[in-house]
Amino acid sequence: MAVGRVMGYSSTRRVALICVPPWPPFPCLSPSEDSDPPTATVWIPGRAANAAGVALTQARAAVIAAAHEVMSKDEFAQCGKDEPDKETMLRIPMPTKRELLDMLCDGDGQRFVACLVAQFDILARFVPVLDKLLLKHS
Repeated sequence: MAVGRVMGYSSTRRVALICVPPWPPFPCLSPSEDSDPPTATVWIPGRAANAAGVALTQARAAVIAAAHEVMSKDEFAQCGKDEPDKETMLRIPMPTKRELLDMLCDGDGQRFVACLVAQFDILARFVPVLDKLLLKHS
């Protein structure tokens, strides 16, 4: 699995909302088939969960339950909820690499910016959920 760029932190500074790969989106956003597709992820490192006294399975269950509240049915239906990586709570799909590159190259890139803002909006909905989950045990 490729390493992603941290997109934002919960106020606990223990949880990251990340977009993985490729990030940053330019100039290394490559449409090559051998690189991983872009995705947005709600991720809790095992050390952070342990420090808060929360099992990763419990954290994932809480994030999935909260997703029903903070996401539309369509958004939720498109998410990866059964990730093999135990630290990945929820995987939110993004446009394909080709679509992102097309958005970036289209005019002044505003479609690309709007797309990333929309992804941040979805991820930001989870910050209060993650704070509540991890701060309650701190």
